[in-house]
Amino acid sequence: MDFREIETFLTLARTLHFGRAAEEMRLSQARVSQLIRALERRVGAPLFERTSRRVALTGLGERLLGTARPSFHALERALEDARAHARDLSGDLRVGHLPNLAGAPLTGIADAFRLAHPGCAVHLVQVTMDGLREAWDGGVDILATFLPVEDPEVTVGPELGSHDRVLAIAEDHPLAAAGRVTLEQLGDLTVPAMPRTIPPRLHASYWPHRTPSGRPIRRARVEGTYLDSLHMVARGELVIPVDTGTTRFRRYPGVTFIPIVDMPPARAVLTWRTARTGPLIEAFAAVASAAAPATSATSAAPAPVPVRSDRSPLPAPSAAPAPVPPVPASLSAVSRR
Repeated sequence: MDFREIETFLTLARTLHFGRAAEEMRLSQARVSQLIRALERRVGAPLFERTSRRVALTGLGERLLGTARPSFHALERALEDARAHARDLSGDLRVGHLPNLAGAPLTGIADAFRLAHPGCAVHLVQVTMDGLREAWDGGVDILATFLPVEDPEVTVGPELGSHDRVLAIAEDHPLAAAGRVTLEQLGDLTVPAMPRTIPPRLHASYWPHRTPSGRPIRRARVEGTYLDSLHMVARGELVIPVDTGTTRFRRYPGVTFIPIVDMPPARAVLTWRTARTGPLIEAFAAVASAAAPATSATSAAPAPVPVRSDRSPLPAPSAAPAPVPPVPASLSAVSRR
């Protein structure tokens, strides 16, 4: 969610006049138009009908207005409450995030937090999935990652949204033409071997070791970075299960992404080491909690996966990881992502 986009939408929906909305928000008309177009691109359809004589909400605009307005006002009230305590808060907050959680909604939450607490600075820090333990142990103060979280000494805070699972696959692969894939079909494919330092249950939730029928999913050790892996995907040597957050930033010629239709969505959350909980972390989590309804109002996120008492949305792996098979010499070097 972009806080300014929603504020501009609500103001224009109330005034139905670009000039008055711009004057009220102390922006130029061009900036108001730019923000509305950005939100319409995010939603995927027009929210306003514009003619030379009038501005009116579309049906979709009316629907978004009914959902977003109460959520936005709740966020405003949370910010006002936070401002009342802002003089007591100051300092730097390091907010880590996985690469596929960069951008919205995390940047919008950080902006809202800075607005509510002008004495605080927020530093966004990218963290890789094999570096979660180091991040929790002091690399950052608060970390945006995915469920499940296994560490009992880590607090699981507000949700940031859900990301559908997709498979990076060569554009000329037969499955790409089908436009979909199932977990069982992964048994006929090869995926890269990921670092063993990734927490086991999180690893299994992204890159399962076996298909639902129990067939092992082949692994190949890969030399280089994620982009090197995508190069191998384009050549038809690998496929990579990822999520839709990854596809926002990492495209590659010859590679397409198709839905994994029977894999639960990846659920993003804020987390932090429980022993390090303090006023800054609590204030940031409060702003994120208030922003969550407004975030969902601008996207049709999948229904959440129920979380069990152990905070894990997936069952524990029933079998040990399948052994990594021999691979061609061109793929045999071992490297972490």
